[in-house]
Amino acid sequence: MDKVPGRARVVANINIFQNAPFRDPAPLDRPSSPWQGRGMEPSGVRKGGFLHTGDGTAEKKGGEVAENVYLCGGARTRPGGEIMEMLVVHWHVDPAILRIGGFELRWYSLLFVSGFILGWFIFKWFFQREKVSLKLLDPLLYTLLICTIVGARLGHCLFYQPDYYFGSWAGFWEIFMPWKGGLASHGGTIALLLGMGWFAWKYGKKNDFDFVWLLDHLCIAVAFAGAFIRFGNLFNSEIYGDVTTLPWGFIFDLRGETEPKHPTQLYEGFTYLLLGFALLALYKYRIDKTWRGMFVGIFLVVCFGSRFLIEFIKEPQVAFEESMTFNMGQLLSIPFVLLGIGFIVWACVKRLPARSVHPEPVKKEGIMHAKGIGK
Repeated sequence: MDKVPGRARVVANINIFQNAPFRDPAPLDRPSSPWQGRGMEPSGVRKGGFLHTGDGTAEKKGGEVAENVYLCGGARTRPGGEIMEMLVVHWHVDPAILRIGGFELRWYSLLFVSGFILGWFIFKWFFQREKVSLKLLDPLLYTLLICTIVGARLGHCLFYQPDYYFGSWAGFWEIFMPWKGGLASHGGTIALLLGMGWFAWKYGKKNDFDFVWLLDHLCIAVAFAGAFIRFGNLFNSEIYGDVTTLPWGFIFDLRGETEPKHPTQLYEGFTYLLLGFALLALYKYRIDKTWRGMFVGIFLVVCFGSRFLIEFIKEPQVAFEESMTFNMGQLLSIPFVLLGIGFIVWACVKRLPARSVHPEPVKKEGIMHAKGIGK
C-alpha cells in the first residue's frame, strides 16, 4: 500500500498474465464515479452511509467530515489504506500469440478460424444424423467463409465508415484489406442469409432440405462462432463498454484507459455461448417435436435482442454515434429481431418438421411378359 499524505491510494490490482505498473484511475480533484458529468450525480454519491462529494472527502449523514474515504479505481479504502473491496481487473494481454519477422499470429485470428472449424464438425454431426450427403460439407464451409468475411467487411465500410472508405481512392482500396480491422456482424449476417439462399437453391432439392432447414442448423454453429469472435475482441482490447464500478470492471491498459469499463465482449460472448448450448440441447433432445424455423427464430431474437440491450452500455464505435439515441448497432439489430419473430410465427403456422425428410424410394414393379404373347 502506497501511503500519500491526505489521501489513500489503491495500488493492489488484479494483473492478467503479466505485471504492469499501477495507473491511478482518477485524479484527486475529481470523483471516480462513472455518473459524473451525466446529470445524475450533481453533488455527490451516497455510498455506505457517506456522501462522496468528489473533493477527496466524504460527509457522514449527520454532516461530520470523514477524511480520506475514497472510491479510487473501483476499490473502496479506509483511512490508513486498508482495502475494503477489490473491484479492478487490469487487462493488458498482448493481442499477438507470436511474431516471426513481419508475420503476426493474433488470438482474434485463431479464435475466428476455430469457430469455423467447430462449425464444420457440428454440421458433420447434423448431416450424419439426418442422412444428408457429407460431400456438401466442404462447399458449405467455403460458402460460409466467403460470405462471412466479405459481408462483415462491407457491412463495416457501409454502416460505420462510408465517408472514409468511399471518400478517397486510398480508403477505397482498404476495403479489400480486412486484416487492417473493421468487421461488422450485421453485414456478415446479411451475407450469410444470401449465401445460404444460394446454397439451398443449388443443393437443397437434390438432398431433401430447404432454405429454412439450412438456417435452423446454421444458427447453432453461428452461436458458438460468434462467442469465439467476441472473445477475440477481448484479446484485442476493443469494443468495450462505459465506465463501471461493478466487481468485474476491466481497465484496458493497452488502450490507455485508466478507469474500469464494462467488458461487453464477455457479456456478448457468454450470451452467445449459452444460446448455442441451449439450441444444441433443443436439437438433440427435441428435434422431432420442434417445428422448422423455430431454431433460427429463437436465435435471431435472443442474439440481436441481447445485442440491442448491451449496446446501451457500450462506448460509441464511431463519432457520429455520440449524438444518436440508438446507435448503429441497435438500429441494425431491430430488423433481425423482427425477422426472428417472423420465423417463429411462420414455424407455428406451417408446422413443418425440423428434421430433414427423405421420401421413400418408389419401387418399380417389373412388367411380366408372357413368352410368345404379342407375336
